[in-house]
This record gives sequence, C-alpha cells and structure tokens, in this order.
Amino acid sequence: MIAESIYHLLKRAGPVARACLDGLGHRAQLAKLEFAEMRDRITSSLLMGVIALILSLLGGIALTFAIAAAVWHLEHRGLWLGLLTLVYFVAAGVLAMVMIKRLKTLEFLPETSRQLNEDRVCLGALLHEDKTSSATAP
Repeated sequence: MIAESIYHLLKRAGPVARACLDGLGHRAQLAKLEFAEMRDRITSSLLMGVIALILSLLGGIALTFAIAAAVWHLEHRGLWLGLLTLVYFVAAGVLAMVMIKRLKTLEFLPETSRQLNEDRVCLGALLHEDKTSSATAP
C-alpha cells in the first residue's frame, strides 16, 4: 500500500520522475533476468565440475595403478611413483591458478550495470538541461 502511494506520487511528479521510475522498473527486470541466467549457468557448471572431478579421480586412480603395475618390477619404482605424484600436484596447482584468475574476472550483472550507468548519464543530462532552461526562463 505504501509502495503504491509512492508510485502514484512519483507518477504525478513529472516526466523526469516518471522516466526514473520506468527506468528503474526496466533495470530491475533486466537484473532479475541476468541473475536467473547466472544462477542457471553456475548451477550447471558446478554439476559438470563435480562430475568431471569424480571421473578425473577415478581415471587418476586407474592410471596410477596401471603405472604402478608397469614399473613394479623395476628397482626405481618409488621414483616413478613419486614423479607421478609430482605431476598430479603440478597439474592441480596450474588448474587452481586458472580457476582463481577466472573468478577474479567474473562480473556480477554486467549488462544491468552498463545500462544503469547509461541511465545515470542520461538523467544527469536531463537534470542539467532542466536547470539551464529554468534559469533562462523569464
């Protein structure tokens, strides 16, 4: 009820207030849409990531057993398995660094932010125009 009275008050306030109100409504709808898309993308990415992690772990275990079986008769089998472990750790470190780099560049609602910035510039121009026209009016 209070929101409706504020809405009607702003509707009668003039064209700038109406433009602000309509713009905010449109931007809220855009933010809601972008947020839903981001949520869906994150959910599907997490699900694929978990499945890839499980399959990678199973493959890594199978690979380790296969290499261990292949070098078990050698005198330096401990060195081979230690090098294999080192390769696993290096690969995990590289993947962690790539993941951190990607997360640092993640933008939250980029299109909504861009359009809100454009709205701010447009409203600033409108308000500046109103001030100059009212100052020159007799």
